[in-house]
Amino acid sequence: MPPRSLRTIAIAAGVIAGFLFTGTILSLVDWDDSNKNENGSVKYIEAGSGKGKNDINASETTSPSLSPVKTASDTPTFPSKTKGPKRKPNILLILADDLGTGDIPAYFNTSMVHMPNIDRLVAKGVTFKDVHSTPLCAPSRYMLLSGLYAHRGRNQGGTWNLKENANQFRGEQKSIAQTLRDSEYNTFMTGKWHLGAKAPPNGLYNYSHTLTHPMHDWSKALIDGPQDIGFESSFITIGGIQAPPYSFFRDGFLTTKSSDVVYWENNSEHDMRWGRSIIGKEGGEGSNDWDSTAYNMILVNETIDFVDKHLESKPDDSFFAYVALGGVHIPHSPPGKFYPSSNDACWSRCKTNNIF
Repeated sequence: MPPRSLRTIAIAAGVIAGFLFTGTILSLVDWDDSNKNENGSVKYIEAGSGKGKNDINASETTSPSLSPVKTASDTPTFPSKTKGPKRKPNILLILADDLGTGDIPAYFNTSMVHMPNIDRLVAKGVTFKDVHSTPLCAPSRYMLLSGLYAHRGRNQGGTWNLKENANQFRGEQKSIAQTLRDSEYNTFMTGKWHLGAKAPPNGLYNYSHTLTHPMHDWSKALIDGPQDIGFESSFITIGGIQAPPYSFFRDGFLTTKSSDVVYWENNSEHDMRWGRSIIGKEGGEGSNDWDSTAYNMILVNETIDFVDKHLESKPDDSFFAYVALGGVHIPHSPPGKFYPSSNDACWSRCKTNNIF
């Protein structure tokens, strides 16, 4: 299959591309040929080899890949491009929690962190400096996905978790995912949901024991989850890294086995392979291998898997991928290791292909 150039778009179905203030940050990304393999798939960033306790390939299980990296074979040369019929652009929508414009070099050149990949996006795209969001993340997510003010949803201040027994969307309100799916887009979401949902089969009975309460049936899918507002596939946590349950849901179904459920105490910490995983002020049930330090790279790997599978199975269709990152939000728990390091097998290859 010849590689296809995936173009950045500025505006799609009412979504404004740019950086949102205070609560969230958002941009549209161009998947160009420098980041794809010969068959059109996206190249993985490799950082070491071998499988450990948390190195689970997403293609082998419905559970999350808790390794922040993936391995890949040597990158081949690209075949010559062939012209084909023009089709709708692919859309990658990235939302980062609690990241302000002052943290982005492209805005005010005040960032303390060097962000070469963001600089590349700025150079190739459009920067919006008059866009707005609410000060909080849950209502901002509804606004982003619906195109409506937060108070037009179910709750004026947004819908945050399972307690409300429904998501923020009301009546016949449609999400951007539904709109694009109706236009023959392949739709996908990963990351922090934070729009509310309903525990199957009849709603939430116990918030602190969400996964083990006998009145909750997790053999059934989450009600009012991503699959119910237009996302054909999804891999999410309901409250990001700061609220229970500390488990992933794939296409609405809980990935944690009942035997692997533990209760994480509030304000506790535990060592994981990639760093010190932290539970914030809200304790609760979750997976026994919960690792907040790996959260963002789990989402990156899931997104790469989605794009690869899309290019293989639906090469003539366009995709919409919504990636709701969570690593900047409390509890602050970045990985304890830097990826990649100069000792990684792919370091020279990544530099050669201008990935970093």
